[in-house]
Amino acid sequence: MKLPQTLLFLLTLLTTIHALALPALLTSNPSAATELFKRKGGGGGGGRGGGGSSSGGRSGGSSSSSSGGKSGSSSGSSGASTRTAPTSNIGGSTRAGSGTPRAFGAGRGYYGGGAAVPYQAGSRSPTRSVAPFLIGGAALGAVAIFPALALYGAYAYNFGGPYRYYNQTSRTNESLPMDCYCGRLSTCGCDANNNTDWLNGIANNGSVAQKLRVNGTDTLVVDGSLPNGTTAPGGSDGAAGSLSQQLVESSGLWVVVAGVVYTVCAM
Repeated sequence: MKLPQTLLFLLTLLTTIHALALPALLTSNPSAATELFKRKGGGGGGGRGGGGSSSGGRSGGSSSSSSGGKSGSSSGSSGASTRTAPTSNIGGSTRAGSGTPRAFGAGRGYYGGGAAVPYQAGSRSPTRSVAPFLIGGAALGAVAIFPALALYGAYAYNFGGPYRYYNQTSRTNESLPMDCYCGRLSTCGCDANNNTDWLNGIANNGSVAQKLRVNGTDTLVVDGSLPNGTTAPGGSDGAAGSLSQQLVESSGLWVVVAGVVYTVCAM
């Protein structure tokens, strides 16, 4: 056998061994495929909450976060299981959605905080890219009335305003600036929008929004916290798992290429 043919034969053999071993490697180390991804604003109903005065409070938040989930597979289902795990505050969207459903606005297209798709608390809001600031302890003041904010601190999103809505209790139109808060370790649904149905819905739901005195100004304060594991519907369950499939297919392609080259040179 000629030297070039021998080298090509060895190349083909080594590549074949690599391709056969790769799936087992990915299965035994799923974190490499799943670590590619870096949640209460729910139901309607209820009357509008009353005003509140600024007072001290504990630091707020929700349950701690981590990115759990099962290992990746060729179907890509691990991407969804990571985001929908009860310890995950990543948010985002999956095919069917998970956790607290959207319940406000026309067609129930928004969470209580105004977002159509949840995200990790502390990140910028999706639509207007509002950067939050972290508060806790006595600085929470009247905002600590919301349980999800009164444990580990909260991220405050200042949406400015004024925002105009109809107060069903007083039967009058009101205009107020709006702040939205998310527990420090929770999934966040804060994202101000101009949807009238959403605004009227939350402004008259005392479990989601209340008129409070913040820094001497009457403000519509919204609790945008969502339970961890919440994702919006309409996305894709794939992502992390597709990595293993792509690598295996790529390795198989090299086997074919090496085999063709070897055959041609041997003729």
